[in-house]
Amino acid sequence: MKEHKQDIGSILVGPFKREDAQQSKPKFDKERDLAWWREDIGLLEHNFSWHVSYPYPPNAPRDRQGELFAYMHQQMLARYDFERLAMGFDRVLPYGPGYGWDRPLTEGFNPRMMLCSFRPSDMYVALPDAHPDPRATHLEMERHKERLRDGIALGCLYNNDQVKIPIDMNMLGNTILANKGSINKNLYGEINNKGHQVIANMNDPSGKYQIQPGTMNWDQTAPRDPVFYRWHKFVDLLFEEYRTNLKPHTKKRFRFPRY
Repeated sequence: MKEHKQDIGSILVGPFKREDAQQSKPKFDKERDLAWWREDIGLLEHNFSWHVSYPYPPNAPRDRQGELFAYMHQQMLARYDFERLAMGFDRVLPYGPGYGWDRPLTEGFNPRMMLCSFRPSDMYVALPDAHPDPRATHLEMERHKERLRDGIALGCLYNNDQVKIPIDMNMLGNTILANKGSINKNLYGEINNKGHQVIANMNDPSGKYQIQPGTMNWDQTAPRDPVFYRWHKFVDLLFEEYRTNLKPHTKKRFRFPRY
């Protein structure tokens, strides 16, 4: 039997429908002008490797995983915003519960991959009775977002025993990421993972037609989709609320009398 070799590119982006497949560029889809950045193999490998290095349950979170989750995606957004401004585009607008979640998603995306479905433009997220996972409906995710915002404003989150725990960046990140470091998954949900799931399954939220999920379903392909950055802009706003509520440093903290 002839040995089959698979390169890193096929692992990250999967098989295309044709060997010479190129992304189409309709005149009305200006987002295609930044496809060269979003579909860079190095970018996809970075996102994939980060999630391999900082895995989901049943593994326990690594040191400062929640904080690094926030920082890593913030830096991806900053670089993407830089490229957008260089092209004369606006910066990334958030898309999530409370930020256009109940309106059509303007950006469509066709990855032209065998294992990923496309998403037409101007689609809505699943209605409450259309998605089989009640924790992944936009109404439930709106509640989880507001509970997180309340906790950020109060400076504490409730654990599983309903005890207030002072919030920090790492705890907030683990709770948003919904790994084993989440302070209370029942109360605060799995907002990041479910957001990816809802967007990836817009075409067939209940699985009735057995349509493959879109690129947002997998770490190695999600950054190809323009909505990946809009979704993580929404997530970053939660971290920004926390940063805004931190007490400013005093001059005393920057003095080192022994040195």
